[in-house]
Amino acid sequence: MQNNILSLFLFLFLGLMAISCDQIPNEPVPEPPIQDEIEPIIQVADTLYGDLGKASILFIPDYFESKVPFTSADLYGDHLKFTALSEDSFRVVHSRDTTGNFVIHAELKNEDDFELDTELIYAISGSDSTPDEPVFEPAEITQTGSLISGKQGDSVEFSIFDYFESDAEFTSVVLYSDDISIDSLGNGNFRLSQPDDLSGDFLINVEIQNADQQKLEAALTYEIEPQPEPEPPAPSDETLVIMPLGDSMTNDSRPRVKLWNLLEADGHDLDYVGNQRQNSSIPDPDHEGVGGIKIQGIMDKAESLMKTHRPKYVALMVGTNDIAWYFDETGQEIADRWNKLIDLIYESSDPGTYILAATIPPVSSDNVGKSGMETQDRAVLVKQYNAALREHIKDRRANGDRIILADMEAALNPSQHLSGDGVHLNAEGYAIMGTVYYQAMNKALNEEN
Repeated sequence: MQNNILSLFLFLFLGLMAISCDQIPNEPVPEPPIQDEIEPIIQVADTLYGDLGKASILFIPDYFESKVPFTSADLYGDHLKFTALSEDSFRVVHSRDTTGNFVIHAELKNEDDFELDTELIYAISGSDSTPDEPVFEPAEITQTGSLISGKQGDSVEFSIFDYFESDAEFTSVVLYSDDISIDSLGNGNFRLSQPDDLSGDFLINVEIQNADQQKLEAALTYEIEPQPEPEPPAPSDETLVIMPLGDSMTNDSRPRVKLWNLLEADGHDLDYVGNQRQNSSIPDPDHEGVGGIKIQGIMDKAESLMKTHRPKYVALMVGTNDIAWYFDETGQEIADRWNKLIDLIYESSDPGTYILAATIPPVSSDNVGKSGMETQDRAVLVKQYNAALREHIKDRRANGDRIILADMEAALNPSQHLSGDGVHLNAEGYAIMGTVYYQAMNKALNEEN
């Protein structure tokens, strides 16, 4: 009886075990993931040959191979200097005047992040030739272009690589100009900008150095194409009341005659006003040009002039006598005094008065500045003064002042338009002065309309 019970339990246990085993699925054993194969860097040569006193070129693919591109290559060694010439080549220079074998430590990495730290031998001999190695010649810098074209009122962006090339990378590029603002945009790109009224040809000086320590000083020409002159405004029944205000160059009748004739040809009625009188080929002798006068001299009488004559347009050019014969101030200081004169004119004149604000003409070079001043050349100070004037005019226009730049400096060439004293203008220069005032006058009339 007891044996039968044990047999029954054994039978049931085995049956349950069989059922449980049938319910366990036969899952496949997972295989290990297949890893991407990493491409190694293989060293195929170990000796760079060189001559005593000469540099050598190490071309990475001559010494190492990889089926994927290299991402970095760092070389270093005692008494050795390495200069990257391109992505895969280096110039190697030994700083000691000795022959022998020297260790180059190389650390390389490719796109598969495979890294190799190894060594090469730099074998320097006293022979005049080395087997299978090029003799190093520094890479020259070559100018391939010279003209940058732009338009009046617009900035221009350009790449230095469009104008210069070298087999060695550029390590320094410096651009400068007396007249043009230059901004570096990075990666050899630059932006040129200038005052809105500036046009003509201007020099951009260039100084470049490459990795082979080669230097080049050159120049580019920035050609600013003038904007077409707007059509002169239709004449109105209102007489244009203009005060020519300034020094001896305003006293000279020729620019006043030129301005009168141009405006009269457009159909305008004119009236020049001022305390001074000078007969000329035009019927109106009045003006306010006084020889030798400085900015302060006009400040002293500005209120009386404006209230007496009530001009609608003031053609102002002053500052030459503050600089041309002797100066003891900076261009900025003189320009700030000019800016106070502008305040006096506006405070004393009728609402709506326009100022045709002229930069002063360029002058010949002469050191007339006070001893000890940083700038003593009057030609340089005129440039600094005019630059400050343009900034004052720009700020005032942004503030809503009725002021128009008449850029005499930009229109006149000191080698062509000056008289024998290097300060006053010749006949052609005075005609240009009248034309620049005419252009500024038309801008004022167009703004009014």
